[in-house]
Amino acid sequence: MKLRLVSNLLMALIFLGLTPFAHADIVAKDQAINDIRALKAHNTLQIQQLDSRIRQMLNTAPQTLLSSPLDEEQVEKLSAERRELLLRQDFLDRLILQVDSRFTTGNLREFLSERLSEMARIDLLSSNSNQQLWKQMTYLSQALRDLPERNQNTISFIEGYLKASPFKSPVKPDEYLKSRQYTNGRDAVAATPMARDEVGEKVEKRIQELEGQAPQVEIPLNR
Repeated sequence: MKLRLVSNLLMALIFLGLTPFAHADIVAKDQAINDIRALKAHNTLQIQQLDSRIRQMLNTAPQTLLSSPLDEEQVEKLSAERRELLLRQDFLDRLILQVDSRFTTGNLREFLSERLSEMARIDLLSSNSNQQLWKQMTYLSQALRDLPERNQNTISFIEGYLKASPFKSPVKPDEYLKSRQYTNGRDAVAATPMARDEVGEKVEKRIQELEGQAPQVEIPLNR
């Protein structure tokens, strides 16, 4: 019965022009696009919140100008954050386009590493080149290429990199990879350095604690 179900499933996939592997690639592609769109939606929400704060500050400024001047420094800070988010939005749009139009089969991480490198080259040589974009794409391409964890979720890795590496001053790939020493496949946590003598003391203390907790077992004497 089970064999017949498997056979029918394979026949259905063949009829649709798909193999099980091709079906898995389609699922991976759709998941990647959905994950990037989720990042874009969150980014859009942040832009809207910044717009609201800036609008509120400018609208109330004329009413309070006599008693307290407009906080220009705060407005500039919010404006800089907004520019950063707009660059990220542009980048995410390009990423969705690349995955949707070019990714078919294979390793998503390797695909994005290659495409980001090519996107950076095209952007750098274009007449309206944006230095902030091409450098970020180049660094991210290298970070994906040198990523040691094979099971790391690619889109989650990109999300973490964008949070740590602003477009105005991108973080070099080796510096970022060093900062994320523990990962569970989706999230990464930087390790806290510890001196060797401290490690020895902690290990010895833990062993003593475990020995103190171990139950005492009486060994009967042979009679």
